[in-house]
Amino acid sequence: MPGLQDTVFISYRRSTGSFIARSIFEDLRSNGFDPFMDVESIDSGTFDTIILNQIAARAHFVLILSPGTLDRVTEEGDWLRREIEVAIDLKRNIVPVLVGDFVFTNVENLLSGKLAELPRYNALRMFHEYFDEAMERLRKRYLKQPVYGDIKQVSAKEQEVVQQQIERLTTQGSLTNNLLLSPEVQLARALKLERRGDLQGAIASYSKVIEVNPEYPNIYTYRAKARVGVNDIEGALVDMDKAIRINPRDTEAFIQRGLIYLEQTQFEQALLDFKGANNLRPGDMMILACLAVVDHALDQLKEAERLWELLIKLDANYQDAGWVQRQFKWSDIVTEEARKLVKRVAQKNTPAPHVSSAPEQGA
Repeated sequence: MPGLQDTVFISYRRSTGSFIARSIFEDLRSNGFDPFMDVESIDSGTFDTIILNQIAARAHFVLILSPGTLDRVTEEGDWLRREIEVAIDLKRNIVPVLVGDFVFTNVENLLSGKLAELPRYNALRMFHEYFDEAMERLRKRYLKQPVYGDIKQVSAKEQEVVQQQIERLTTQGSLTNNLLLSPEVQLARALKLERRGDLQGAIASYSKVIEVNPEYPNIYTYRAKARVGVNDIEGALVDMDKAIRINPRDTEAFIQRGLIYLEQTQFEQALLDFKGANNLRPGDMMILACLAVVDHALDQLKEAERLWELLIKLDANYQDAGWVQRQFKWSDIVTEEARKLVKRVAQKNTPAPHVSSAPEQGA
């Protein structure tokens, strides 16, 4: 059973941090802590008093800061500012969790009064792709710091209200079957699983992101790559089609779909996609390389040679197909076509050996 030193108040701005707040809540609760986070609407009634009393009743104050979190702290009556000021006054162990690109230097003009102290606290940097590692540091290091202010007990009636809210949060978590986790955290886990070679696990996590937010940026492209890895080509192409419908200017989606078509020897479709990508990002060297390779596969040799010679002029490394494969993470199938083109260009540009005629022998 959690002791007083394991009690945590999670403070966040709903518009910028609700997903990550719930992810932290679930992680702490499943690891033996007693976390509290407010999910009710603040009004002038009794619940605001209950919330402030929970700051007094808990040892640690975890403050989630992502870009935009502090934008309204200069407004009169801002609730987040009030929570922070109470935690400072009560000498709680304040742990700012800096999510993504948040940096204090970008909000210095907003940190007036007591909030000017925030950058002095020992902050935890949290990147979505390393959520699990960040939570381990939070539990084992940041939430083990001493608390210098008194921890105050709340009334039995108030504790009952708090417990009901915690149970409601927990029930919501179990009902959503981990969809409670932010899309960013699910994406981070998917990428980690993919790096470990667990492509099916990665696909499942990508699918959870889609369930939470079907238009999450680049999510269909990510899942398509994993599906190619398990030879689900049809599913991968469906994902790429969705990615392009969501964002018709998604250059990466055109490139990836083109590579899938190229590997499946559907060269005409691949050429259309690479041309589409080139229209969006003209002159990109990877796109030019893709165009050259598919032109070579289509026996459009002059255009293929022209493009590859241009690439070599820009960067001599393009004389090495192995380097190109490492640079663009191409499959062996695509690289083999590039290797043939590299060899062809090299042979074309190799001067013929000079044959000197033998001097005539005198009589």
